[in-house]
Parts: sequence; C-alpha cells; structure tokens
Amino acid sequence: MLMRMYNISTSTETEITTSYAAAYPAIYGNRIVLTGDRNGDNVNNDIYMFTISEEGQTLKPPVADFSAIPSSGKVPLKVTFTDKSTGTSTSWKWSFGDRSPLKTVQNSEHIYSTAGIYTVM
Repeated sequence: MLMRMYNISTSTETEITTSYAAAYPAIYGNRIVLTGDRNGDNVNNDIYMFTISEEGQTLKPPVADFSAIPSSGKVPLKVTFTDKSTGTSTSWKWSFGDRSPLKTVQNSEHIYSTAGIYTVM
C-alpha cells in the first residue's frame, strides 16, 4: 500500500512509505505511526513513526510570561492580563488567585473586588 501525506497550505503531496505494505496509520499529536511489512512476508511487521511539522519550522515549547496592567490600585480594580509567552502555545488557563472561575482565553481582564496580594498563574 502506498501512503501519501497532503500539505493543505502548499497543495503538495509527499510519499511517506516506500514499496512495502503499510497499514494501521494513526496520528498522535504531531506524529504519524504505522506498521509496515518491508519483507513482504506479512509476518514481520515494523513500526514506523513520522514527525509532522511545517517544512523548515521547528516547534518550540512554550515559556509562560504575561503582563498585568495596572498592578495596583483601589478596589474594584480592573486588570488587563496580556500573554507575552514565547514558543508554540495552543491553550491558556488563567487562575487569578481569588477563587474566581478559570478563564481559557489568550488575553484576559479580571476585576478584583477585595484588596490583597494575588498570585496569578
């Protein structure tokens, strides 16, 4: 079986197997895993893994960083949190340190109604 990978952004196909039979492809995160029978005997299957990434691009792990403006004032205090993280972020979860519900947006605003020092994560 011949398998090909299609790049939607460039409209190009790439062969991801050779002349051996391949089966059971599965995608795990940014990897394609499949079994292949290089010998053609249908007995000794090998497992192959291909990493999916954009050509010439290396994905970097995220390093969390954010700003909070203003960082002090009278209550009620409306604070704007801006994501300044580097690397490849795919999701966010803000905890404002005051037992309020978590927010899952990249940038957020929060109103503190009680004076205090809060740890934001």
